[in-house]
Amino acid sequence: MSPHSLYVYALLGTSIARARLPRRKMEVIRVGGLFAAAERLRLRPALTEGALRRQYRIVVALSRLSPAVLPVRFGAFMTGDELAKILHARRSLLRRALKQVRGRAQMTVRIFGPPLVVLPANSPRTGAEYLRARAAVTRPALAPAARALVQAVSSVVDAQHVSGSRGGVQLTIDHLVRRSNVERYRRQLSTCTGGLEPRLDIAVSGPWPPFAFAPDIWTPVEGGDN
Repeated sequence: MSPHSLYVYALLGTSIARARLPRRKMEVIRVGGLFAAAERLRLRPALTEGALRRQYRIVVALSRLSPAVLPVRFGAFMTGDELAKILHARRSLLRRALKQVRGRAQMTVRIFGPPLVVLPANSPRTGAEYLRARAAVTRPALAPAARALVQAVSSVVDAQHVSGSRGGVQLTIDHLVRRSNVERYRRQLSTCTGGLEPRLDIAVSGPWPPFAFAPDIWTPVEGGDN
């Protein structure tokens, strides 16, 4: 890679003065009406726990400086021309995503328990059968208690993402909430969970940058926006 390659941390809805950025060598690069917070590096950072934590802290700092932030997955290392090509090709998608997350944060509810759906031990007979089974695991239907939880906070939730079992976590529910409504969200969630029978074993975390609501745009670009 060229010594001028860019390591991209996040996409922003507005520019940020360089003096305010969380790292001395960071800059905000404008491509059309989009902005990328990036750093010029010689080598791609190694995938380590320390590097992941460092990137997380940087994205959190950026979210405090910009009303709209789309975190970028770890390892987005590219030339300036490659970045421009990606942002031009996905500009409509990114503008919609930045509009959606503007002034908002992510709250995450983890429900602990056994998996709701388990992939069959035997290999599926067809590709369609496999896809149906995989969808049931990755996008599981909500149990009545989880539906009650979702309904309790629906008045302050602008978007929702549900993912299935991982380790001891039965469901992960990510909510996009206005930053000004975070405390209201917590109160409504607490009121609901306190009255559920049977009780749910849950953990609530956030507010975070909207990791679950950032589109993955770093796959190879062929043709126009999607």
